[in-house]
Amino acid sequence: MRTVTHLFLLYCALFLTAVSAISQDSTENKNYRYKGDKNSFLEWNKLDIETWLDFDHWKKGRVIRDETPDWKQVVVETSRTEQIGKVLDCVGECIIVRDDTSFHAHFKTTLLEMDEFTTMGSGYAWIYLFDGTLVRISPESSITFKEFNVGPDSFFIHARVNFGNVYWVSRTREKLKEVDARETDTIFLPLKMGEANPPLQETKFEDSLIEGLMRDKNRHLKRYQVLNDLIDENNKVIDSKRTLVWLVTPGGSVWADFLHLDVYALFGNETFIRSRTTNYYTTSQKKDDLSRISLYPHFPPEGEEENAKVEPMIIEEGKWYSLKSSGRQISEYPEGDELFHISEFPTLRIPSILIAREHWLKKYSTELYNKNITAQELAEVYGYRLWAKSNDIHGDFARRALFVKRHSRKNERSINRALVSLKKSSAEREESLFKQDKFGPQFYGQSMNRYLNPSDRSD
Repeated sequence: MRTVTHLFLLYCALFLTAVSAISQDSTENKNYRYKGDKNSFLEWNKLDIETWLDFDHWKKGRVIRDETPDWKQVVVETSRTEQIGKVLDCVGECIIVRDDTSFHAHFKTTLLEMDEFTTMGSGYAWIYLFDGTLVRISPESSITFKEFNVGPDSFFIHARVNFGNVYWVSRTREKLKEVDARETDTIFLPLKMGEANPPLQETKFEDSLIEGLMRDKNRHLKRYQVLNDLIDENNKVIDSKRTLVWLVTPGGSVWADFLHLDVYALFGNETFIRSRTTNYYTTSQKKDDLSRISLYPHFPPEGEEENAKVEPMIIEEGKWYSLKSSGRQISEYPEGDELFHISEFPTLRIPSILIAREHWLKKYSTELYNKNITAQELAEVYGYRLWAKSNDIHGDFARRALFVKRHSRKNERSINRALVSLKKSSAEREESLFKQDKFGPQFYGQSMNRYLNPSDRSD
């Protein structure tokens, strides 16, 4: 027994010596560390003791490391989960699933890559992504934020709408038209970010009704004036960068560098998508200046080879499109205007949410927009890897985007097969999959009720 113990201790000593040597070799090849990096690569809670003590396994790994001088940096950059955004607000119950754990989301909760965000019951949420994008998540809905990359001229975001209703709003440098009407998404008011809320209305007892109405006449217009001043202020100090988005849904994927998009992914059923019009900006952008939004089916039409190339559809602004659950068919859906019109209303006028975005853009995103920031500063101070320029077709930014687009197609094939099996078993039991498989007031009911029956604090 004593001999076995001695052998085990000797074995451990050899491994610790080897790990120490590897660490020293790699440190010499790396000039900087990422913010939050740990000294050890070992994830003790996930360590398989038999594999770790397997000498043959170590020898194979040692050969690979010897052939890759910068292996430590490769491991760090491929295993990192970078921050992608923060929760701007959550009303009701919002859950984040991260690795093998889940927890409730609240104001300022930080989101990491691969986090799945789900609203439960009558929960609503606004999410701020660090490029300035806003994402609104309706009740009984789910989205996974898979990837967020920073380049000198562009951002890249990869996300998947799992089910439910998601409203995606990219930031633009344009001002908004001033509208003399009250906000529509009042279920979030007052926001927990105090500086983004409308000012409290003073009430004077000596005022007549007419005097009170005249004094408050322009208060809605003033909200847009505040917003446009903040946009102007940020535009002066923040460089212009575009955001390339690969947004996956159960029925197909969207590729664009500017999104103002409504998505309804009905679980096990169709997915509906529309690019909203941009006529709410003060300067009417030319069609050529707007992003071409490409809508890709996951798979080729029936009868063609599974690995055949799929051709995208360039979608038109303001039109609804239907994506079949098979992932093979995309078509226009003119009935969408009437069907989804009521659910669009809560996000029709959202100056307070947009004001909050401009405040957080200045607070959290200014340096991410800096086109001259070095890879070392971005890593050490902010914890992000600096990718190549997006127009460099041989650079890692473009190659990563291409890989993600190809890989997501394989991933959707696996999901589609599992869903077909699930739908079959549900049909045999004469059960509905989930209540998210049909469009209804679960996506907008509570929000509309708050608007139609406003409390004093939200008007």
